[in-house]
Amino acid sequence: MGELAPVQSQAALDLDLLDLANVFLMGVDDEQCIAVLNRQAREFFGDEAIGKPAIDVLDPEKSEQREALTRLTSTAFDTHFYREHHLASPNGTTAIVDWQKHAVPEPTGDIAVVLIGLDAAERAREEALNDREKQMHEMCNALPVLVAYVGTDDRYRFNNAAYQRILGLAPETLKGLHMRDVLDDRAFAAGAPHRQRVKSGEATMFET
Repeated sequence: MGELAPVQSQAALDLDLLDLANVFLMGVDDEQCIAVLNRQAREFFGDEAIGKPAIDVLDPEKSEQREALTRLTSTAFDTHFYREHHLASPNGTTAIVDWQKHAVPEPTGDIAVVLIGLDAAERAREEALNDREKQMHEMCNALPVLVAYVGTDDRYRFNNAAYQRILGLAPETLKGLHMRDVLDDRAFAAGAPHRQRVKSGEATMFET
């Protein structure tokens, strides 16, 4: 009978999970030195960052950001945020990071503060996409015609404000409804072949 593989400790499992996170994770001890880095942070700062003062790792050049970063790494404050921190690694790699600090409520080990670094460029892209989506919705709502986005399951995902003005149907009540529940039988049947063509990747135009 074969031997069973040893079960990993909870600490080892926790570190494995932290290494999967697509963020910088930095555990800071009560002397404000780095105790733990996850994989992404180790690859950026290097293993030699372990044991060094966190402020010196985050701001090796003693820049004008230092006062705010000192507050970020200090154990004297429970929560703190620092946006768009321009980082440079020892090997010349650069990144722009949004930091969040969270104090460990009742530390039982070396970690007193956890710093979480999110990719600021990714946040900016998401905000830009959200802004464009809002602009598109505003434009669609201003149109005097019915505009809808329907999924491949024939359920409404978006309806513009004209549904309220023309049909007396509030757009928010239509979301998730099947087209069959909104259109009469004739209109639903007339559109069936055109919907199938659209699902196949074709563009189509028709009137009902």
